[in-house]
Amino acid sequence: MSVMGCQWRPNVINMSCMLIAQITDTHVVPTDSEKGRLMMTETHLIAAVKHLLALRPKPNAVLISGDLVEDGSRQEYELLAELLAPLKAEIPIYLAPGNHDEREAMREVLRAHGYSYLPAEGHLQYVVDLGELRLLSLDTVVPGEPGGYLCEERLAWLDARLAEDPRPTIVMQHHPPFVTGLVRMDRMGLSNASDEAQVVRKHSHVIRILSGHLHRSICSGFAGTMAMTAPSCAHAVELDLQTEGRLAVLREPPAASVHLWKDGNLVSHTSFIGDYGPPYVIAE
Repeated sequence: MSVMGCQWRPNVINMSCMLIAQITDTHVVPTDSEKGRLMMTETHLIAAVKHLLALRPKPNAVLISGDLVEDGSRQEYELLAELLAPLKAEIPIYLAPGNHDEREAMREVLRAHGYSYLPAEGHLQYVVDLGELRLLSLDTVVPGEPGGYLCEERLAWLDARLAEDPRPTIVMQHHPPFVTGLVRMDRMGLSNASDEAQVVRKHSHVIRILSGHLHRSICSGFAGTMAMTAPSCAHAVELDLQTEGRLAVLREPPAASVHLWKDGNLVSHTSFIGDYGPPYVIAE
């Protein structure tokens, strides 16, 4: 086939790749509690785990970008570890804290369940070697506050870790570093995103900043790279871009983000969780 005198050729697909799945805002709370009956987050996480295990190819890693539990209790973290155990048995899981999380309870319970990369003290941030890629997980939590902040110590840590290795790097953090237009959620965003931007601009090998917090799939340019949020695998925040004081959740389909690293590029997809019937096969 030729178009305007040029011969068309199909793309040659290189199947060598790395797959990184991301879920977020699991807000785990026991189903037999009042919040649990309303939010059904235990049921949603069970479904998300089954969904991630069924992905093909199997993910090389799973990221969970904060608000792991609802109230920050040890009981909730024990339940979280139990629900994630089938996934953790097959795929490495990397966790970041969110504003609903409590650092010390998260640290104590989850380190005891084998999440040994979580630091024994201080902020819950760390570096992971993913082969061709690196993962830097940041702690944006301000205890007792819904919004996030990166103090000088955390910004210096980010700068130092980015400077020590030039490999393509993913930064994971709960609070996204950009304004979304969801006014009520933006008020509880990352309050000093401009400070983070100054650090990120120095390091062109940051290929993506992955966040949660907003319970929606949103992307934005940021400091010379791309920042994005994953949808919640439980409930969604309403897409309301005009009502200043409103905050509402709704039962949109839960979903995960799936990030494909191939040929030196990271491509991000949304994968909806649930049974929507078999695919209609157009070609084999």
